[in-house]
Amino acid sequence: MKTKIIMMVESVLLLLAIISIYGLYQDNQQKEADIQTKQEEIAQLEENLIVQSSGNNTADIAKKTKFVNSAFADYLNYNTDNYRSRFEDMENYFSPSTIEQLSGAGGTESPTISINSSTQNYKTYVNPIEDNSFVFVTDIHYQVEDNEPTVFKNVYLIHLSEEKGQYLIDQVDVFSGTPTNS
Repeated sequence: MKTKIIMMVESVLLLLAIISIYGLYQDNQQKEADIQTKQEEIAQLEENLIVQSSGNNTADIAKKTKFVNSAFADYLNYNTDNYRSRFEDMENYFSPSTIEQLSGAGGTESPTISINSSTQNYKTYVNPIEDNSFVFVTDIHYQVEDNEPTVFKNVYLIHLSEEKGQYLIDQVDVFSGTPTNS
């Protein structure tokens, strides 16, 4: 009789163990489904974050591009009257060493003849290799006295620094094309 009781107890324990294992299996299945749902939600949130970051990045790039365009408009569009004063205006856009580099010997002398420089067809590109780096390409129409204008296609590699939300062009490499008359 004792063996029958022991076998019944073991059978009941075995049955409880099977029920428990089946319950754990069902619970694990539900948890796996929940995990899968949460992973899909995370992936969607990450995608939304990337889109938002891209939007913010686009706005930041647009702001920097506008800054670069304004800087080079002040620097490259000039005439006899504002030739020297434009270097003072450049202080809002360029570092002192960059102004010195771009002005060269011309920053100290006023022209004694009539000159006019203007830019056309300019484009600003983001340099994907380096943060805060841009490429500015423009046609410069340069006219001396009443002569025909000479056209240069210049390429400027630009680096911006940023401090407290303010930009400053701290490096410029200039590549000039062969001048042509229009």
